[in-house]
Amino acid sequence: MNLKKEQKKLSRKVYCSNNYYKQLLKIQRLHQKVANIRKDFLHKLSHELVSNYDIICFEDINLSNMKRCLHFGKSIS
Repeated sequence: MNLKKEQKKLSRKVYCSNNYYKQLLKIQRLHQKVANIRKDFLHKLSHELVSNYDIICFEDINLSNMKRCLHFGKSIS
C-alpha cells in the first residue's frame, strides 16, 4: 500500500489546517483497510482449520519450569 507515502505527505502539512485533516482522513482509511485485510486473513485461516480438522488442541507450556528440569533443560534453552 502507499501508507508510507501518505504519512510522509501528512508530516509536511501545516498542523490543524484543512488539508491536514483531509490527509489524516486518507491515512485513517488506509489503516482501516490494512486492519480489514488482516482480519479477513485470520477469519479465512480459522475457518479453514475448523473445516479441515475435527479436533484442535492447544497446549500451555511453562518453558521456565522446563528449563530447570535435569534431563532436557539445556536443549530447551
